[in-house]
Amino acid sequence: MLALAELGLVEERTRIGQREPRWFLTAKGRDLLEQIGPGDAGD
Repeated sequence: MLALAELGLVEERTRIGQREPRWFLTAKGRDLLEQIGPGDAGD
């Protein structure tokens, strides 16, 4: 996840009332996933 964060694809955030931070996609990460698409599951 840290490598994805360095690329600007995800960011770590802690919400109010949570102890542990969580990872969220950035706009750049969402755009990349849309370009990749669902792909082939290898069936």
